[in-house]
Amino acid sequence: MKYLNFIIIILASINHILADECNGWRITSPIAEGLVWTAGQYYDVSWEPGNSQVETVDIVDLYTDNNELTATQWNGPISVKTLTTGNFQLQVSSTGIYYLNVTATTSSGGKCSLNSVSFTIITESPGPSSSDTSMSPAPTSSSVPTSSPTPEDP
Repeated sequence: MKYLNFIIIILASINHILADECNGWRITSPIAEGLVWTAGQYYDVSWEPGNSQVETVDIVDLYTDNNELTATQWNGPISVKTLTTGNFQLQVSSTGIYYLNVTATTSSGGKCSLNSVSFTIITESPGPSSSDTSMSPAPTSSSVPTSSPTPEDP
C-alpha cells in the first residue's frame, strides 16, 4: 500500500507539471462558435504558445461532435516559432458538427492537447446569403483564451 501511495503522488506531480508546461498555449482560430465550412475547401487553425513551454505542434486531427476521429489533417512536428497557422483541406463525407484537436510537445517532452470550438462542415456548397457573400471565414485572432490546455496522460 505504501508503494501505491508513492506512485499516486508521483503521477499527480507529473500531471501538475504538465499542466504548468501547457498553461498559456491556446488556439487563436477558429474561435467563433457557429461557423459553417464547406467540405473540400481549405481552412486555417492557428495557435499561440503564449507563456507555455510548447515547442512543437505534432498533429492536428478532425473529430466529429461525438468524439470520433474523422481525419488526421496534419502530422508534424513543426516548431511553434516557425509556424503558427496550419491550412487544411477538410475531407469529410457527411455534413455534421466537427472540431479540431491540436497536440503539441513541450520542451521537457510532455504532451499538451487543445480542442477548437465546434463548427459545421457541409458537404454541399450553399448559395451565398443576402447578408454574407463570403464562402469561408477569415482567419482571426484574439487575446482572450478560448480553450484550456489539457495535458495528456503520461
